[in-house]
Amino acid sequence: MQNTTVADVQTPSDWQKGLSTTACICDALMNDSGCAVAMVNPAGQILTYNSTFARLLEDPESGDTSPPDLGPYLNEAAAVAHEQARRAVVQEGHPVVIDGPFAGRRSISTYREYNTSDEDRLLLVVARWAPDTPLPEGARTVSLVPSTNDKLASLTPRELDVLRRIAQGMSTIEIARSLHRSTKTIEGHRVSLGVKLNARNRVELAQIAWLWGLAPVEK
Repeated sequence: MQNTTVADVQTPSDWQKGLSTTACICDALMNDSGCAVAMVNPAGQILTYNSTFARLLEDPESGDTSPPDLGPYLNEAAAVAHEQARRAVVQEGHPVVIDGPFAGRRSISTYREYNTSDEDRLLLVVARWAPDTPLPEGARTVSLVPSTNDKLASLTPRELDVLRRIAQGMSTIEIARSLHRSTKTIEGHRVSLGVKLNARNRVELAQIAWLWGLAPVEK
């Protein structure tokens, strides 16, 4: 069998959008698994990424797939956890796994050391969570599921149902129909959600749901 070198790797046409050779290699390695791969620095700035990662972060309204850092896709707790994970990987050299929300969905985010120069580089691999998602052996795992947030943990199951539907853009009437409740009851839940989550309107409620990766529901 003929050996293949980096020089032999051909760059596919869908990688001709400013992505570096390193990102192309990462994409080739991870494409079959469906994982999103990015190269980031310890500050969380995205240096390069593969096409799967680009689709993961794409804003359906603006089409923006070039965020300067991970901040817009993490809630406050997740941002702290990711910062601590990057610092731990740089200092200890061991991978760190975060089970929590990323870009609107519960995900398994794995940081690994990937030094290719004098500067620290981290490889971030993100896979959407599933009940049978395997975790890397020997990696430290941080859990950031909604139940770890005091405010979300205070919500009733029905309030969570309503919150998920608000996040999907469903109107009060649509939510009432899907849950077989009156519009008055749904409005009561919405008001309660606003008080508990300190949200002023439906937009802020939807943003909170998205940042915590609450699972979508069928309309």
